[in-house]
Amino acid sequence: MIAFLSPLWILLFVLDIAAIAILALTLRKDEEKAARVLTIIAIVNLVYFAFYKIMLSRQTVVPFNWVNEMPLNLCNICSILIIFAIKTRKTFLMGFCYTFGLIGCFLALLAPDPDFTNVSFLTPMGYGFWLTHHCLLVMCISLVGTGLYKPKYSDYPKMLLFLAILYLSLYLVNVILRKLSGYPVNYMYTFGLPGNIIMDTMYRIFPIYPFYIMPIVIPLSPFAFLLMYIGRLVNRNKADAKV
Repeated sequence: MIAFLSPLWILLFVLDIAAIAILALTLRKDEEKAARVLTIIAIVNLVYFAFYKIMLSRQTVVPFNWVNEMPLNLCNICSILIIFAIKTRKTFLMGFCYTFGLIGCFLALLAPDPDFTNVSFLTPMGYGFWLTHHCLLVMCISLVGTGLYKPKYSDYPKMLLFLAILYLSLYLVNVILRKLSGYPVNYMYTFGLPGNIIMDTMYRIFPIYPFYIMPIVIPLSPFAFLLMYIGRLVNRNKADAKV
């Protein structure tokens, strides 16, 4: 069991900081090498995600159905998007991963589904959930740490539009898969997440699926701009160091 602020919970974040520092110190002078390394890490994380789901399918602790276990939640999507963002150098995609991907990852780690906190770290649900999310956290921050992503405030409207399209598209996917499979498919939690303090609070404020969670963009936007501001500072210091 990984409780909030438990020794193991803290250790995982300490390892994140160490990994981010190592990547920044070794790759920030060579963006092409940084692109290759982060792409490899993203691919490895996706392969590990597949392994984790295969192992999860063999357990009997919680219900498992492949139709609801595809990489279509925000964190998994960002793991895929990072690869395309690096390949195309689309700053709004990098910005999306760095801001909303990072915020979503933090929220998942701070307030995870109870199924992931009430099991041992050594079980598929334990090591699968925690390691894939911590790896994503490292990748998102390293986009800035290695100098690949240089935040632009002008990209924010595109990032919001992309988030809205992605969320509503996943709602349609959920509706279609529910009708076809009869299983309560719930990617990106468009139908809520009972027991999660954030989702439950948002639903009490605006009790309409799938729109209940969309107002959360208002309080999250300042955090997104803060992350971009920090990213700009990091890149400014990198540029000064080259002079």
